[in-house]
Parts: sequence; C-alpha cells; structure tokens
Amino acid sequence: MKMLSFAALSVLVLGASALAAPPVHPPADNGCCCCDINKKRIDCDRSIPASECICPQVICPAGAPTFTHGTPPKATPPPTPLPTYKQCCCCNPNINSIVCSLRLVKDCICLAVMCPTDAKTIFIKPTGVPTAA
Repeated sequence: MKMLSFAALSVLVLGASALAAPPVHPPADNGCCCCDINKKRIDCDRSIPASECICPQVICPAGAPTFTHGTPPKATPPPTPLPTYKQCCCCNPNINSIVCSLRLVKDCICLAVMCPTDAKTIFIKPTGVPTAA
C-alpha cells in the first residue's frame, strides 16, 4: 500500500511539474526555439524549420530571455536617385534668342516672355569646373 501511494504521489508531482512548465513557442517565423540551460535563455535559430526542431527536455527559468540568431540581414534602404538633367530652353529677350542648356529638372524655370517667331536657338554646352593648376 505504501509503495502504491508513493508511486501515485510521484506521478502526480511529475505531472504537475510538466503542466506548470511554460511551453516554448517558436516565433512567428517558424524558427527552432530551445532552452539553453547553460545560458539560461531561449535560443531561436531561424535557419532550422520548426518541423525539424529537436530540443532537450529541460525547463527554462521563468522569464528567460529569447535570443534569436540566423536572422536574415536587414533590408537596405533604396539608393538615392541620381539628379536628372534635361534640356532647358528659355527665351532671352536681351539677345532675342532661345537659349538651351542642360539643367536639373527642378531648376528649369523660364521668364514669362515671348520670343520673336524668327528667334535663333542657341545651345550652350556644359563646361567643366576649372581646377587649380
């Protein structure tokens, strides 16, 4: 009788401890999460699928932090766009000509003046910045 009650008591204690231990849930990305009892934390490896995850049967301390590794690199921001140049043609009433030059798209602003119908078009080539010799 004593042996039977001891066996029943030990089954109840083991069952209660198994119920009291919080299960380790994998993160939303299906990584393999196991308790690392040496480091007292939950290690999640995202390079191992949860379906192939094999963990030792240990109980992590309550409130153990979760450490995730095997994470993909963070997304890099898109490159800044290069400035866009276009041919900007404006009337220059001082010389009665349409003057065209390459400018940034946002910098092409012309005065509201009318050129004569027979005005010549002058194309100005961009020159390099002079350097000190």
